[in-house]
Amino acid sequence: MPGPSCSTRGRPWVDAALRAHGRRRTGVLRQRKTWNLSVVLTAPTHQGDVWFKATPPFLADEGSAIRRVAAVDPELVPVVLAHDPGRRAILMDHVAGEDQFGLTDADVAEAMVRRWVAVQGALLDDVEHVLAVGAEDRRSAPLLAEAEALLGRREVRTALSARELAGVETLVDGLPSRLDDIAACGLPDTVLHGDMHPGNWRRDGDRLTLLDWGDVGVGNPMVDQRAFVERLTDPAVRERISALWTRLWAEQVPGSDPARAAYLLGPVTQLTAAATYQRFLDHIEVTERVYHALDPADRLRAAIAADGSPGV
Repeated sequence: MPGPSCSTRGRPWVDAALRAHGRRRTGVLRQRKTWNLSVVLTAPTHQGDVWFKATPPFLADEGSAIRRVAAVDPELVPVVLAHDPGRRAILMDHVAGEDQFGLTDADVAEAMVRRWVAVQGALLDDVEHVLAVGAEDRRSAPLLAEAEALLGRREVRTALSARELAGVETLVDGLPSRLDDIAACGLPDTVLHGDMHPGNWRRDGDRLTLLDWGDVGVGNPMVDQRAFVERLTDPAVRERISALWTRLWAEQVPGSDPARAAYLLGPVTQLTAAATYQRFLDHIEVTERVYHALDPADRLRAAIAADGSPGV
């Protein structure tokens, strides 16, 4: 069974890491999640709970990503007690609070955006470092290559109707020009969280912590804006947060056009999501494929819709 074996393998490393911090485990390691995307265990200590997490090689090294962000804003990320880059394993202190799925509080959403844009702005020159720890390269050339490879896959093509397939082909054919137009908007590439939605934020009073760094990437900063805003259910909050994100980046990079970049990125972010789900399908266990089997095609349909092209 995966649970006991994971717990057994993780226990000596966790205990050694705790001893290095003058702490001791007071209970058993309990499995919270085990699948091909992560193994998550928790354990009580005499100074509070800790979390162990390990991820596979096709995801970023979360420990390195967290520590790089912590150098800019240590309060934004979990406290990492130990980190093994080779195993992509981290031991973290428990983060108090509640995950912000279904967020409707505009003030909280604004606080999240201000914190993250400030970090992205501070890491504008850190692209190569982030790529070195396994971040996805979401810049123009890799994006184009990934989209073309995805469209060439038989299982992807057969999941679409003839009209849908034609719409995606038209979109991918026009992608080089679109990416040039996005670049002309003047925003530099920076660190992307890669799964920037309110549910990956934990709130404890005024404290906000950003979790789950396995999808960290490098690319246009408005990619994270689109991912965040589309998960906000209140239209008024969406409008306010979109305008804020645009204004903050216009202040960061005078003369840039963040609003146009965000608009042009609409179908690009959906293409990226389709490729991400396909990568999951290529690596996750057969029994779990049912949960994501339809996602690449669904995201490609969303890409066509965002482009305004016929085909859906």
